[in-house]
Amino acid sequence: MSAAQEATADYGVARALSVARTIMDAGPLGLTKAEIRERVELYRSAKANGQTWESWDREFSRDKKHLRACGIDIQEPQADGEEYRYTISAADYGLPPLTLEPAERIALQRARTLFSGSRLRGLGHALWALESVAEIRGADGEQEPLPDPDPALQLSLGSEQELDQLVILAHMGTDRPLSFGYTAHGRRGVQQRRVVPLGLGARGHWYLIAHDLDRDQQRSFRLDRIQGTPVPLKPPFSADVQRAIDEIAAGTRYAQLDIRAVLEAFSAGQERHDGLQQIKRLHAEPAEVPRLRPLTAGRSSDPAETKIERVLNMAAYLLAHDGVPPSELLQKYGISPRQLQRDLLSLQQVGSFDRNYFADFITVSPLPPLSYEEFEQQYLPADAPIVLLDSSLDDSTPLARPVSLSKPGALALLIALQVVIDLGSEGQQSLSEAARSLRQKILTLVPEALAQSARSVTMTASRVDETVLTAAAQAIADGTAADMEYQDAEGSISRRIIDPVQLVHDGPRSYLRAFCHTAGGERLFRLDRMRTLTVLAGSERSQAARELPLHQIPAARVPRTAESVDAVLRFSPSAAAEADAFAPQRHKIEDDGARVIATHYRSAAALIQLIFDAGGDIELLQPEVLREQVLQRAQAEVARR
Repeated sequence: MSAAQEATADYGVARALSVARTIMDAGPLGLTKAEIRERVELYRSAKANGQTWESWDREFSRDKKHLRACGIDIQEPQADGEEYRYTISAADYGLPPLTLEPAERIALQRARTLFSGSRLRGLGHALWALESVAEIRGADGEQEPLPDPDPALQLSLGSEQELDQLVILAHMGTDRPLSFGYTAHGRRGVQQRRVVPLGLGARGHWYLIAHDLDRDQQRSFRLDRIQGTPVPLKPPFSADVQRAIDEIAAGTRYAQLDIRAVLEAFSAGQERHDGLQQIKRLHAEPAEVPRLRPLTAGRSSDPAETKIERVLNMAAYLLAHDGVPPSELLQKYGISPRQLQRDLLSLQQVGSFDRNYFADFITVSPLPPLSYEEFEQQYLPADAPIVLLDSSLDDSTPLARPVSLSKPGALALLIALQVVIDLGSEGQQSLSEAARSLRQKILTLVPEALAQSARSVTMTASRVDETVLTAAAQAIADGTAADMEYQDAEGSISRRIIDPVQLVHDGPRSYLRAFCHTAGGERLFRLDRMRTLTVLAGSERSQAARELPLHQIPAARVPRTAESVDAVLRFSPSAAAEADAFAPQRHKIEDDGARVIATHYRSAAALIQLIFDAGGDIELLQPEVLREQVLQRAQAEVARR
């Protein structure tokens, strides 16, 4: 007996793709409105179910708007007429051709390597999309192979929550007033803030540097503390607010603003003091533990045009390859298994009805089952390559070309290239220049608002002991061992011999990946917990270290041991996205965006240290005895200051 149907196509996505494919299939003559309504199967079936012309016309207008936002140019009549024929030029569909210098191709490969384990959503697709339309200047016949990139440095800039807000803000542009809900450090309630963005930057976390219209001062906002979606502010404004907006737009209010200097001026000491005060406040009163529920998969909240853009680009990627396993699609597009199931079913629904004949434009093979259980327990584990077939008689179907870099992908790629530029050292000036040149070319392919914000993005290094960082980089480059004195999460200090193989910068944390001779296996060591690191000159990296796959960074795991402690933790709205790293067993998302989870941690001492490392972003609700210990330590440390 087959499982009941649970999953369905996203008919808004399938309908928009059917519109694009139907109009392109009609060729240069195009189709009238009436013909489009009759040929697009999802329009035709809605008409049969009683949809009026007026209701359909509004739906058609929305579909055209979404497709145009994805970069598909549907010609619009100057005056609406029955016989006007809509066309989509196959020659103009998708990304335009791009000529790359050989050095720019190397810079692109360097960006790919630096962020191969990154959470930068859309970066993998953007890299493929750019390479698929690029022509390498001077390439005669078979291209020269690229030099083997150095994978010893890996970057991952920020949480998904930060990067999602970064994309939204970048698409809105700078110098334009907007509003958002914000949970400031030390608060639980959400406040509404009205600002004019000045720039975006990263120093461990991502920040929006902006002029606060209600305080009439420059302020910095951590992106993971922004609640909901920022929205544009509309006039009328007061005279003082309008004056500030006009001066910022004219470049007179902040003409000499240095975003990098703003980021570097953040006071580590002040942050520590504020964090201790917040820990003390949070743990001073008895804890209220909400009812927690088992975890269930959430639904995608992507806006329509984002989903359409993703599925269009996924179709191009699948059509350009003989077969792509589901695991690769999940990683490339940063989506959940259920969203992938829905996207594939949406592709299968792309069809048209012409001359009494229904045509499935696209066939997905193997077709995903309609049951969540079968999809997650059979289809995904099999990981059989997915093949997409287009019914076009022409092998060069336009759908096989990437329609865009996608907004998240474009921004991710621009960030990655900026990092390549900033990492350039002596002897690598040519690589930095190539990355800068390529970045300028990509800026011409993206919407102006996104390009404007991308130009304002600034990144500075997280606070790491330069002596430790230099020693780690030297040991990696020389292939030698190192002697390390390390303080772990419990506060215990140990001496270890390690073989460093890779530096990993992940948001506010930096790690050294190494083979640890003391533990007899691979480990990730936080650089800020290293008391000393000394290169052992003349030593040689072990065979076990040489065999570590550098393009696959291991996920942190917390096994249950005799010292493990069960705990209930509340993550502030800004830290809620980090809760998944702690293997939650039950959880609840509160009204303000905070997240409460039940989990286990390696030891009581490590759990208490986690609370202090989080600086007030994590509250320990249970066990009560450890909550009391947290309060006593916070009171003592505040008194010492």
